[in-house]
Amino acid sequence: MIDKVSVPQTNVNDPEVIVAHIYHTDGTKVKKGGEIIDIETTKALFTIESPKDGYFYSLVQHQESIAVGKTCAIISEKTLTKNEISEALYNDREKNKFMGKHITKRAQCLIEEKGLSTQDFNDFESITYASVISVLKERSNLSKNNLEIKFINEDEINSNSLLITGDPNLAIILSDSLISKDIIYIILNELSINKEQIKDFDSNSIKIRKVNREIAKPVHFTILNPRSSELEYKSLKENIQKYFLKVSFEAIISDSAFVSTSAKLEHSVFVAPNVYIGPFVSIGEGSIILPGCNIAHHTSIGLLCSISDGASIGGNVIIGNRCLIGLNSAINRRVKVSSDKIVPSCKCLIEDLN
Repeated sequence: MIDKVSVPQTNVNDPEVIVAHIYHTDGTKVKKGGEIIDIETTKALFTIESPKDGYFYSLVQHQESIAVGKTCAIISEKTLTKNEISEALYNDREKNKFMGKHITKRAQCLIEEKGLSTQDFNDFESITYASVISVLKERSNLSKNNLEIKFINEDEINSNSLLITGDPNLAIILSDSLISKDIIYIILNELSINKEQIKDFDSNSIKIRKVNREIAKPVHFTILNPRSSELEYKSLKENIQKYFLKVSFEAIISDSAFVSTSAKLEHSVFVAPNVYIGPFVSIGEGSIILPGCNIAHHTSIGLLCSISDGASIGGNVIIGNRCLIGLNSAINRRVKVSSDKIVPSCKCLIEDLN
């Protein structure tokens, strides 16, 4: 009997990860809970552990890019030949199809929306939204050498439209958070987005537009550009105002986030899903609060900060401008963090950081 080991989803922003290290050669006997593969996301390094005692066989290579949910290794009760591995995986795919696989609700909806079939996910042990995006990315028929981006037309803009610019990865998270909104990503600088990101936008139903003339219609706009300099941010904002004559810059709060009515969020703050923001919290312009964060009462967060997934910030904390608070980090109450500081992932900060 074999157990398949799939790539876990450690960050909603990463549909794919990089294989950073493989601990064993094929056929090595491993213990349950032992380290077998390291994967690298855009934010951190994670270790995959063996689900049981047995013999390890890798299905990936060092530095390979692999989709979240895809099988990266197997653990067998006995040693296997290459043919036995292939036969076991093939039989398992044919027998199970989607049966026995974990499929998230959002992934199922996107599969149905895009007309995908079970065969598209044969190599996935679990199927998440990120898995579906990865498959759509592979299937995209956009030409790498011929990507035409249209100029925005006033007729495309309505009361349900939200215009955004800045970090393309944050744009995808925002789009996931606001399914009911018509998201339009505005390119103000051709170098700000690459062809692969354009494909991701296409898979996520985000329109991409350039602008070459003044737009008189009222528009709602959010800038996703944390940790940029204040001068760079101001210049970007002025450039937007030059083209969009009736622009209002909005703070965006995901439907599943809780924000106290006494909290104050400045323009272009983005609050991602499953975030808690307590009473009398203030968050400066252009800051982003990523999924799963908890920010307690009377905390002050400055301009253009990035609070990473799962961070927990105690009450009466003061965080300066352009700070990065890492994944799953914790900041004790009444701690002060000066501007431009980084709190590493999983760090527990109990003293001021100056």
